[in-house]
Amino acid sequence: METTRTLQTTNVTVNDNTRISDTLAHVSISAFAIGSIAIGILGFASMIGGMVNSGGPLGLALNWFKAVNGL
Repeated sequence: METTRTLQTTNVTVNDNTRISDTLAHVSISAFAIGSIAIGILGFASMIGGMVNSGGPLGLALNWFKAVNGL
C-alpha cells in the first residue's frame, strides 16, 4: 500500500471596513458630549453663584419669582 502525502495551506484574508463616516460619527458624538458637560458645569456654577448672591436657595427662588413677574 502506498501512502501519499499532501501539503494543505490555509489562506486568511482580513478586510478592515472602517470608513471615514464611522470615525466622523465617533468624533461628533464626543464633541456633543463634551459640549453638554461644559454647559452642565456652567449651569451648576450659575446656580451656585445665584444662591450666594441671593442669600440662599429661598432667596434665589424669591428673586426668580420677582424677576419673572416683573415685581
